[in-house]
This record gives sequence, structure tokens and C-alpha cells, in this order.
Amino acid sequence: MTDVLVARALARGGVLSMADIKHAGLRSRDIIRLVDDGTVIRVAPRAYVLGTSMAEAATPEERHKLSAMARVLSFGDRVAASHHSALALHGLPFWRVPDDEFHVARTTGRSSRRRGDLLLHESYPSECGDLTVLIRSPATGITAVSVALAVIGTAMVDGEEAGVVAADAALHRELMTAQECSAWLEALTRRPGLATARRVLELAEPLTESVGESRTRLLLHAMPGLPAVTPQHPFVDDAGHEWARADFLVGERLVVEFDGRTKYRAAEGSNTAEVEDIVWREKRREDRIRQDGGGKVVVRLIWADLDNGGRARPMVRAGLRQVEDLPRTA
Repeated sequence: MTDVLVARALARGGVLSMADIKHAGLRSRDIIRLVDDGTVIRVAPRAYVLGTSMAEAATPEERHKLSAMARVLSFGDRVAASHHSALALHGLPFWRVPDDEFHVARTTGRSSRRRGDLLLHESYPSECGDLTVLIRSPATGITAVSVALAVIGTAMVDGEEAGVVAADAALHRELMTAQECSAWLEALTRRPGLATARRVLELAEPLTESVGESRTRLLLHAMPGLPAVTPQHPFVDDAGHEWARADFLVGERLVVEFDGRTKYRAAEGSNTAEVEDIVWREKRREDRIRQDGGGKVVVRLIWADLDNGGRARPMVRAGLRQVEDLPRTA
């Protein structure tokens, strides 16, 4: 019976409901045994995750996804994952969201309530033209609100930075459109946090390629008096071939790069020489950028700089002062 149960859970992405357990012919004492030996983890009433699936979840988003899926499954078809829980189901990144809180929206009904770590929201309008409300995974059969609603909901409950990180990723991956979000913002009325969601849509940038870049852009955007900020600025040679792309060009001669360190990681099993080659190529790239067009200044920001805006902002200001000392271009 346990093999049948595990197979059923794997078919659903690693999650089980009480109905699945009963369908496998197991009794209450069998469930207790499975929990005690780690075969399954009880994440909420009537909601279970395979122990192996949870152990293999490498990120907060993946662990939240499993727990959220199990909770949705425990309700049958009465709810769908929403807000940042829907982000996790859609494979979008978290930033500064309470990943120990889970959000679901009713498929019908207007009431909202909280049950411990579960926030149960009223249903979304079902008659909104061509707008998609719910998306059921063909693989797991588990339902979440649309990507646009997930991003809007995240902004409404988790704030601007969390919303922008999600919106940037969704737009960059072409999982939603700005027009779709705008239409939903018009359709949703009298819901707290809509002003923040509108602000997030104004700030969102589909060219942004990572959480670190989203946060860097927000930091630059919040600095008063800064020259225009261009994301993903291309550098081209005389033949018109692109040879580099900078995360941000501030004004005309300051390059700001977010350095998440992943660019220096070689494939697993690479030797020291290969790693050194990656670092060397990145150094040559930066040297060439510094020499481009009569000279550029490059400022690199890392996670610790973004976590301490009091350190990052002076670095950018110092870069602008260095730009003033560069030779004038014709």
C-alpha cells in the first residue's frame, strides 16, 4: 500500500491529501507510522508531503511550493494557491516574503479568514473578459491563480520590493504582460494594497535578469538626482557586433554591475585552471568596458552592499565623481 501511496504522491509533485491516504487503504495508525518514520511530513491538517521530496527541495521557494501544494490539495477544488504561494507554484522567485505563511484564494465565495499559517482570501472576479483567473497544472492537477494575479497579490500583501522582484521575473520570462496586469488592477476594487501593486507595475522592468538586478535597479531608482539608468546596456564594436552587456549604465559613463558571484562558477568537476580562466575573462571584459568610448567607470555591487543601502549608495556616488574626472569625449 505504501508503494501505491508514494507513486500517487510523486505523480502530484510529492504531495498527498488525506483522501489519497484513505484511497490507498491506510488507516490512522498507518498514517502515524508513516509520519514517525519520515516517509511523509504532515504540513497542515489533511496535508502531507513526501519526506524525500522535501529533503530534495533546495530553495525556500521549492519548500514553500510543496507545502502550499499540499494545502491546496487538502481543500479539493475549493481553493487555489494565491499571492506568493502562487509565485512558488509558477516557479518565480521570493524576496522578503514570509515563506512560513501560505496564501490560497477561494474559487467561489467572498469571505476571508486566517487559520494559523494559512490565509484564506476571497475569490477573484470570474467575469473579466479574456483575463485568466486560475491555472491548473496538467502535471499535478493542482490549481493556482494566474501569474499576473500572483504578482499583484504579492505586491499587495508583501510590499513593493517583493512585488517588483516577482514582476521583473514574470515579465522577463514572458509569463505575463504589463497589459494583463493593468487590466486586473482596473478589475480589482476595494482591496487593500492596490496602490502598492500599481506602483510595482510602474517600476517593473522586463529586461531585468535576476533578483540582484531588480534590487540594484530599485536602489538606483530611489537615489535622488541620479542620471538616467539604462538596464542591460549593450557594448558594440565598430562592426556592430555586441561584445558585452552591462547590467546598468547610469548616465553615459558609469556602469553599475550586480555581482552575484554565479558568473565565476565553473561547471561541476572543473579544475582550478578553468575557474581561473573564467575570472580572467571577466577581468578582460571589465577592462575593455573601462576603455570604451573614451572611458567608463565600473562599480560592482554585491549582496552585502544591497543589504546595506548606506554602503551601496556612496559607492555609486563615488563612481559618479570618478566620471567627472574622466577625459572629455568629443
